[in-house]
Formats: sequence, C-alpha cells, structure tokens
Amino acid sequence: MEMTELHPNTTSHVINIAAAGGICAVCMEPLEYTAIGPCGHGEICPSCSLHIRVFHNNRLCCICRTLCRVVAVVTVTTGGGGGWDAVAARLLRSAATGAYAQFEGRVGEKGSYWWYHAGMEAFFDDERQYAAARAAARLGPPPCGDAKENPPPPPAAPMRAGGGNSRVRDQREAGFPVSD
Repeated sequence: MEMTELHPNTTSHVINIAAAGGICAVCMEPLEYTAIGPCGHGEICPSCSLHIRVFHNNRLCCICRTLCRVVAVVTVTTGGGGGWDAVAARLLRSAATGAYAQFEGRVGEKGSYWWYHAGMEAFFDDERQYAAARAAARLGPPPCGDAKENPPPPPAAPMRAGGGNSRVRDQREAGFPVSD
C-alpha cells in the first residue's frame, strides 16, 4: 500500500488503494469476495459493504462517492474480472423495463443463478456469501470495537443523603426559589 503525505505539516494522507492490491479499502482485510458497483470500484469486502449499505443505509461508493443503487458481490478471482460491465452483463434484467430483477432470493436461469439481498440491494454469485449476508443483517450491527475500546459506562453516582429530586435540591442550594 502506498501512502502519500498531503502536506509536511499535517497528518492527512492519501492512500493509493490500487497499490494496495487485493485488500478491502475500509477494513484492510484481504479480499476473497468483493462488492463491485456501477462506478467500477470493487475494493470493498462484502462485510463492509453490508455494514455500510444496510446498517447505515448508505448507497454511495466508498471510493468515489457515486450513488450505487445496486452492487454485485463476486469472487475476486473469477467474478470481478472485467469490472462492472462484465458483471452487469450476467445479471438478470427485465425485458420490458431493463431493470434488474430485484426480489429476495435466487434469480436467474439454470447455469446463471444469482442471489439477491433486498436490504443490501446486492446480487451475490455465491449462495454461501448471500446466506452469510442475510444472517448478518438479521443479527444487526456489530458492537463497535471491543471492551477495552468501549468500556461499559461507570455506575451511577450514589444518591446524596435526603434523596428526593436532585434537580430541585441543586436549584435550592444555588439560591433559586423552588416550589415543592
């Protein structure tokens, strides 16, 4: 991966994802499957794509910010070759409207099956990846980080002697007139 410093006095960098070769631009994990959109970018893993598209309801490409109403999750070695045009040519389209077949589950004809995930608006060329995306979407978003990064909140402070409404007590102690 190649990082270029923008300005000597800043901490901002530009990351050349093309030089990274085969890793997700979001989580930096190696890509076995990739989510490729109409813009042609395919440097996002299915997990990150699901998280962004389902849990954040964001349909913008992570790389160029182009609106991608639909993506295809394909194997890097066999499915992603040729970019979006090659992938889109294999997707089932309506003869009448030209729209992609967008109903949950298996779509296509024998020998050319795809699996469509409606919440993610994504076609999968592998049924196991589709099933994993459906299961993950049902579970909901993962917690952010681990216990060290996000410790539980501290216990509530004990009540001061006298109990009652602390807002009223605080106002009274500060000298404000308070009616009980």
